Amino acid sequence: MACSGYWTSPARIKNLQINNPQFYSPLYVYIRADDTREFKSLDALNSDQYSFSAIDGSAEVQSVNRRLPKVKHITLPEMATSTDAIQNLITKKTDFVVMDEATANAYLKANPGSIKATLRDQPMTSFPTTMLLPAKDFALKAMIDNIFRDMELDGTVDDVLKKYKMDKVFLRNPKPVAPAQ
Repeated sequence: MACSGYWTSPARIKNLQINNPQFYSPLYVYIRADDTREFKSLDALNSDQYSFSAIDGSAEVQSVNRRLPKVKHITLPEMATSTDAIQNLITKKTDFVVMDEATANAYLKANPGSIKATLRDQPMTSFPTTMLLPAKDFALKAMIDNIFRDMELDGTVDDVLKKYKMDKVFLRNPKPVAPAQ
């Protein structure tokens, strides 16, 4: 069992099972801190005059392809990190990146005042945060799902998120994102 939080994708779960998620990771648009452009909506970014950077095949690329099909892509190889994508933004090779708040906060801790979220009230998408389980171990999946259900119902999941100040980073019951126009 891989016990870190993973976002699901068809390729990732092709040969695995996932547990039922207890929380979700919204992805937001981040721009350089000194960027003064004001975007009114995600649709305002859907133009070939803008570019973004992400790791090839990532959830971020999938989300931008779906929501902002006109945007130019500067993709990085799969061995790259989110920091590499952010560096493309910082060095003005791209106009924005898409990432979860936990990743952005980790970057900002090491690089204060370098990036900022825009359209904070409009996440690009939300992904269930799950654990990866062996494909055919149905008893293990049932046990993990039941344990997490109990932890959710007795408040343990919320207590852990609050303890580590992640209760504002992760969504518990996300609303669907607005449909692409």
